[in-house]
Amino acid sequence: MKPFRFRAASLLEWRRAEDERARRQLSSAEAAAHAERARAIDADRRVDDARRAYRDAMGADGAAEAVNRHRIWIARLEADARLAWQSEAQARRALEEAAAAAAIARRQLRVVERLRDRALRRHLDAVRRAEMKDLDQLATLQHARRIAEGGSEREC
Repeated sequence: MKPFRFRAASLLEWRRAEDERARRQLSSAEAAAHAERARAIDADRRVDDARRAYRDAMGADGAAEAVNRHRIWIARLEADARLAWQSEAQARRALEEAAAAAAIARRQLRVVERLRDRALRRHLDAVRRAEMKDLDQLATLQHARRIAEGGSEREC
């Protein structure tokens, strides 16, 4: 009997490559989301530090020029923090999209792998049936030869 050959082997390899690409994209999206979250948290920390410095400056000196500088500084840091959280939200959405794409790629790969497994099982079953058929024919021939050589059926 012919050796097993999965006709959709090229599709299987393509699905594997697609799954690997989706996993790499998921990994990079996770790293980007993590980095953006850390950046946003750091921006919030800088805003809190600036507010503490503002309170300290108000209590110590209270000069109008220093107060105005602190307000402008805090406003800029707050704007940076808002942008950082918006970037974090975009990175989180990209992560969700990458996770969905990776799940789809994995599911499609599993479909082709199951097709290959079923085809292999059918092939192995056919090989076993052919072997059993050959063994049955051999046994029949041996039995017929014994009878032809003068033996009786009861001797077998």
